[in-house]
Amino acid sequence: TFLGTSDYKSTCYVYNLTKVNTSLFATALPQFFPEINQILLFATPEVRKDIKGNLKNLQQQLGDSLKIVPIPNGYTTEELWEIFSALTTNVDEGEEVVIDITNSLRSIPFLV
Repeated sequence: TFLGTSDYKSTCYVYNLTKVNTSLFATALPQFFPEINQILLFATPEVRKDIKGNLKNLQQQLGDSLKIVPIPNGYTTEELWEIFSALTTNVDEGEEVVIDITNSLRSIPFLV
């Protein structure tokens, strides 16, 4: 999953008849996919500063299942490759993956 620095508002997300009201989609993932055992949050420096409290909120709601993976902003070609590397080195071959790009930054969804 990804996260931005916005002031997210609560929304009702629906998947396979399950409804979840939350301001951060990543908190709905375990309810939509109970078999998930880890959620990787690819977080830019701004997200890690957590000015809006989004990261703290995610950590409180997801607990030990949340792993924060630092990534750069993706301003340069080198930074885009760093993001790509962070994605590929944190997912093992053969793993099933659910990718959440709901709250991601700029062009990162296209890279993913």
